[in-house]
Amino acid sequence: MGEDDTDPAKWGTNWPHQYESYKRTAEATRTRFGGHAYMLQDQESTGRQAVPLTGSCLHCHASIMPLYRELGDGDATVGFDKSYEYSYKELNTMLHEGGNGHPVSCVDCHEPKTMALRVTRPGFIQGIQALVASDAPVAALPSIDRWRSGTCSEPGPPSWHN
Repeated sequence: MGEDDTDPAKWGTNWPHQYESYKRTAEATRTRFGGHAYMLQDQESTGRQAVPLTGSCLHCHASIMPLYRELGDGDATVGFDKSYEYSYKELNTMLHEGGNGHPVSCVDCHEPKTMALRVTRPGFIQGIQALVASDAPVAALPSIDRWRSGTCSEPGPPSWHN
């Protein structure tokens, strides 16, 4: 497995139990939002598509990191920063044509060789870094206070990278 393997079925070859769990996200749920596996499909067919949207809207719904690296000449953060320059439809077409038209997938949260958890989304990383740098109260996120004080041994801002 590698950084550009966004198809969860490929991951299922090496991680069959985890893949079975992932496939259960496609099962109907009792929420009005349905299952996780439909997040990209739902976004593609939402009524909001009737108005112009930027490509940045794909950030939370698609397995988009390979496309970010392509747009940024290898640097996903640069590619993320460029995503707003494209319409949603343009970037979504590029995503599908590149073979990565999948909802958030295994590679988005797991290191390909070990399945270790990680954070890859540039927007989330930048948001957490800004939160750590601010003095905003974060009672529900005690790790932010530990990062601010320099006493946190867990990985996190500002060292997170993709």
